[in-house]
Amino acid sequence: MVTLSNFNQLFFLIMNRPDFPNSFDAIQEADSSFFEPCPYEDLMDWKVGGWELPGNVDCIIRAEDVQTKKIKEHVYRTQKGAENCIKRYARDARHNVTIADSDAISYFRAELFETLNKVKHDLPQEVIDEMDAEDYSNFLAQGDEYKDLDG
Repeated sequence: MVTLSNFNQLFFLIMNRPDFPNSFDAIQEADSSFFEPCPYEDLMDWKVGGWELPGNVDCIIRAEDVQTKKIKEHVYRTQKGAENCIKRYARDARHNVTIADSDAISYFRAELFETLNKVKHDLPQEVIDEMDAEDYSNFLAQGDEYKDLDG
């Protein structure tokens, strides 16, 4: 039986565990000549522009609700699941959506989805159902001139 006294002892042990071992002190005290200089541009290309997704992940979708500012993240193994998620957010049109795959990071504002929803009512439902994320962005970029949605 767990009593309040036992719980307090357990809580104390959990909260006072030592940190994971690391080399922070050794690195902080090291002479700067041990480190190779890295220009800002190289650092940005390496850390920001050089993202990698694990092999079993097709893409990551991050959606921010424009009204509540709450953020949801979705990780998809298949492109079909990601496309369905994007279509849901496009119909809803109240989320800013960021999509990261192995090739690019794309950002879609909620206003873009609102515009799509206003324009696409003229399209047949079969064409709308077949649209993927690239078709959506091409459709919006070219407006009514974009006719090759089914090919």
